[in-house]
Amino acid sequence: MNEQPIVFRSQDCWLTGMIHHTCDNTKTLQQGVIIVVGGPQTRVGSHRQFVLLARYLARNGINVMRFDYAGIGDSEGKDGDFLTAHHDLDAAITQFQLSCPTVAAISLWGLCDAASVILLYFSQYQSPKIRHLILLNPWVEQRQSKAKVLLRHYYLNKMLSKVLWQKMIAGKFDFGAAIKGLVSTFNKIYSRPTATVNVVATDHKTLFTQDNFVGYMQQGLAKFSGSASLILSEHDLVAKEFEALIVDNEKWRQLVKNKVVTRLRVTQANHTFSSATWREAVEKFTLENVK
Repeated sequence: MNEQPIVFRSQDCWLTGMIHHTCDNTKTLQQGVIIVVGGPQTRVGSHRQFVLLARYLARNGINVMRFDYAGIGDSEGKDGDFLTAHHDLDAAITQFQLSCPTVAAISLWGLCDAASVILLYFSQYQSPKIRHLILLNPWVEQRQSKAKVLLRHYYLNKMLSKVLWQKMIAGKFDFGAAIKGLVSTFNKIYSRPTATVNVVATDHKTLFTQDNFVGYMQQGLAKFSGSASLILSEHDLVAKEFEALIVDNEKWRQLVKNKVVTRLRVTQANHTFSSATWREAVEKFTLENVK
């Protein structure tokens, strides 16, 4: 395994990344994975997850690239945001192909809003070498859906918690704050929903916002010509909200049914798969599904 630091250009910024070259050149069809970073994060990932995943894949014959998009980590730019990172992903795909010219099939891997970046990318671009997507706990947060998930999974679990009842008996429970939070949640559930955004073909200059990005994610998945894998954590509200979206939205439900060929639900796992056991489950599943 050989690790190569890289610097490449995207729009007006220099971005930094790392290529993990495999030493296994025996495969007729060389495969590659681009790990997309989510949120105000660096390319090593939470708990060094991304670097460990990249090294695991490289040891098993897969070339890997991970990078910081503009405004995060070591890359230039200010206030990096997943709503604008799709342009940087396009530049990263080009750079990966230049750095690993033998790679003929690429999979994109993204956790949380990195999964959102990937689907937003395909609403604007198409890349024939991208054959597969691996999406982990995709970020689809909207005010009403988040409130419903909180009510269904957070508040209900709290009510069943032994610790909560011990606090109440001991007089250490803040009823005022709890009621205020619950009322706020109900208000969000029954407030007027955001107007549906009509998504159409674009010239790569679409302005993504908190109100429209989920619709464009749907468009991106629909336009993507390959297949996808889905990894969800059992104990994660972000994953719960995505699952609720699939249940409640017919278009999303059909898309996931048609596009997602394999799924993994990691028992007991939190949002970032922070234990070695959870991380290893993700690594193994990823290797099995890279195409």
